[in-house]
Amino acid sequence: MRSAGASEPGRARSALALLIAALARMSCAPAPAVLATGLLAACFGAPDAGRGIQGPVDAIAAVDRADVAFGDDLTLTLEVRSDPELQLELDHPASFDGFRMVDQGRIEEEVRDGRVERRWYRLRPERAGSLTLPALTVRHRPAHDGAVGGGDDGPAWGTVSTEPIAVAVSSRLPAAADAALEIRDIKPLQPIDRGSPWALLAAAIAMVMALAALLALAARRRARPAPAPAATPAHEIALAALARLGATELSGDDAVRRFYFALSEIVRTYVEGRFGLNATDLTTEEIVGALDRLELPDGGASSLREFLRDSDHVKFAAHRPARSEVSAILDRARRFVEDTRPEEPRAPGAGVREAA
Repeated sequence: MRSAGASEPGRARSALALLIAALARMSCAPAPAVLATGLLAACFGAPDAGRGIQGPVDAIAAVDRADVAFGDDLTLTLEVRSDPELQLELDHPASFDGFRMVDQGRIEEEVRDGRVERRWYRLRPERAGSLTLPALTVRHRPAHDGAVGGGDDGPAWGTVSTEPIAVAVSSRLPAAADAALEIRDIKPLQPIDRGSPWALLAAAIAMVMALAALLALAARRRARPAPAPAATPAHEIALAALARLGATELSGDDAVRRFYFALSEIVRTYVEGRFGLNATDLTTEEIVGALDRLELPDGGASSLREFLRDSDHVKFAAHRPARSEVSAILDRARRFVEDTRPEEPRAPGAGVREAA
């Protein structure tokens, strides 16, 4: 993973910067403490602002891979660690130049030494070459009474920005396609042998008669059209795909993460085919917002909502599930498909036989 945020030495310097800032804010700090703070800063240096560290806020932007092939996806993650008492505003870009946003999400959690908020974006490059993901900005200030949303009243805002991230996108075209093609001269004009006009007329008559015979044959076949093959129901396609996915071997964290991506894609494709919602092109938050419009049975909406959010924790939040969690989420996907599949049509006369 290539990160545009702080490395391990950068994190050590960030902790030192937090200590320096805390001592500087203490109006009652004795002179020896201030002197010691100055000596520490002189020895180690202040944190690199380009790394996204400023005072009580630590912002790190990272991608899961910086070298991708055209058409493949990558994930950009913005992680912000801060004091829970601070008021934050995270940069939320609507688009990234050269990339199409496929999915996005947000996760916030409280940790022992503060608060951690993550924003992730699943991006797909739209052209090959050297692309750059822009710096992301975080605004912060101490919380104050009466603060509502992102108003400008109250303490002044401080900002911290991450570094831009370079991404190399390789083309899938063969190397020979980039080479200059050899230019060949045109061939000289050749005389046209027109032949006898009677021969051409005879050939045209023969073609007309053959075409008439073919049209008559086609008309006979269309008199009794064959029944069109029935389309495979969405739930049968989904259950078959889940069975194949369940038979795969999971060796290592990368294989488990790919498993969750494939499982989420199967469920989203089923929702799209079963309920007409284009779930493969929507984010998790957009799907959850549209659940009320779907005719789901009791418990179906909550089941789908929990499934999507649990899979996002593995796909984008670096959660490492146990083997039992992997089996459980696969069973939850099967139950969701079984519970929401359409009812089988009853054969004619079945009600009469049951009554008898």
